[in-house]
Amino acid sequence: MKERPIIFNGEMIRAILDGRKTQTRIPIKPQPTECGLVFRRAGVSEKLEDDFYAWEDDGLLLDEHSEDGGPCQRLCPFGVVGDRLWVRETYTTAERIWDGDSCRSFMVPGIVRGGSFFRYRADGEIDDTRWRPSIHMPRWASRIALEITKVKVERVNDITRDDAIAEGCCAFEDNAGWYGPEVALAALWDSIYAKRGFGWDSNPWVWVIEFRRVNP
Repeated sequence: MKERPIIFNGEMIRAILDGRKTQTRIPIKPQPTECGLVFRRAGVSEKLEDDFYAWEDDGLLLDEHSEDGGPCQRLCPFGVVGDRLWVRETYTTAERIWDGDSCRSFMVPGIVRGGSFFRYRADGEIDDTRWRPSIHMPRWASRIALEITKVKVERVNDITRDDAIAEGCCAFEDNAGWYGPEVALAALWDSIYAKRGFGWDSNPWVWVIEFRRVNP
């Protein structure tokens, strides 16, 4: 079993803590660069003893980086079934631990780790607080661990309604009417990935990682 970090924003963190989010989708890098290529599970790597994925054209496995079209392995960079992800999120710390009522009034909910009292932004804003970026969170400060239960590959637009719900998205209403969880996911996706060149309309290939929460 290996552990790797993964970053989630506040909305996703709350969905995980509520038990609503059990899937996540992440763009594959690099994306297919040639028309007609698809991406599929190819089998088990003898060297790595793990599932791998490859570009395919007319039933042949291709390596987009080689001139002779040799075998191309693509292991999910976030792990395989049984591996764990520890979650990084925006946080802050107290310089010292307060006792009793003073601690509860200062920043709760929170958690004591490494002699410091941690507070996580996903739990609510605090006035005049200097939040630390999630990328800087050390492993021992993480409060959420996830065990990978399934990894697959698909285009992001292929998501089903049930999968959108498993992503933690819900139906919503605005002045134009009701929208399903798929629409909510598309909006959330664009808010994260559109500026990185993986917008919803471009329908990128994605890693689909299913997980369950475990003790950190």
